[in-house]
Amino acid sequence: MVLRRCLDVMHPLKSMRVTVGRWFARALRLLARFPAGSRAIQAGRDAPIVGSLLRALLGIYQTYPNLQVAEAYLRRYVPAGHDHPFHIDMHARFAEYTRESDYPVLYFLAPIASELKSVFDLGGSIGNLFYAYDMELHFPRDLRWIISDLPHKKQPALEFAQSKGEHRIVFTDNFLDASGVDLFVVSGALHYFEQKLSEMLQRLDRLPKIVVVNRSPFAKRGDIVTVQDGGGFVITSKLHDMGSFVAGMTDLGYELVARWRVHERIEQIPLYPELNDTYWGFYFRLRGGGDR
Repeated sequence: MVLRRCLDVMHPLKSMRVTVGRWFARALRLLARFPAGSRAIQAGRDAPIVGSLLRALLGIYQTYPNLQVAEAYLRRYVPAGHDHPFHIDMHARFAEYTRESDYPVLYFLAPIASELKSVFDLGGSIGNLFYAYDMELHFPRDLRWIISDLPHKKQPALEFAQSKGEHRIVFTDNFLDASGVDLFVVSGALHYFEQKLSEMLQRLDRLPKIVVVNRSPFAKRGDIVTVQDGGGFVITSKLHDMGSFVAGMTDLGYELVARWRVHERIEQIPLYPELNDTYWGFYFRLRGGGDR
């Protein structure tokens, strides 16, 4: 119903193209489950004429050179993206319980939770991660949990904190506030950024002591930009190459302590089934303390 209302306000031809692309993408993902089907998709994609036809049928569900190009193209067809109200409602629900992929993070944070004084939550929405973790770890009362997200998330985040009687939540639009924090966490959001995480962290005067990345999809070989379909909205998504992501963090001075598969979701790229991978989580610790 939400999708229908969204598409009703669009030009009929654009609406039709989105619908055709959505169903064709689903068909390719189903075909890719079989080894012969995956090979057929790759062969067709790499053939000039057939490849052009496949991309035309996919419409917005193809791949793009970068997030900026993808965003500009998507908004010509589907206006709603990160600003869709569904995101706030969804994260409010996520604040009430712990998900499977949170448990590796809780395992590593449990011994040090009482020592944490500052956390930077990149793409933290309304701070749902704080509430879920706090139920298990009981953070100290003087903890400062800094949320960094799009400007329209600020008021809902602060109102949600007020409704919970929570004073430890603050909101920032300055990435440099992550300098020297005890914990830097990006959960379910890394794939919405063009830059690699190591490149973003290089901007800081002091590196965070611990970095947690969770619930983000990665590509098996090379970066690739695709589309996430939420029904009434679509969002651009960049699957960073896993090898270069880890190498960038270790070159910056971090030790990879652990990584884990996230089984709650999987990113399936219609024309590149050989690059599909599950979502992953990572726990990094800065070697030699918090100064560079």
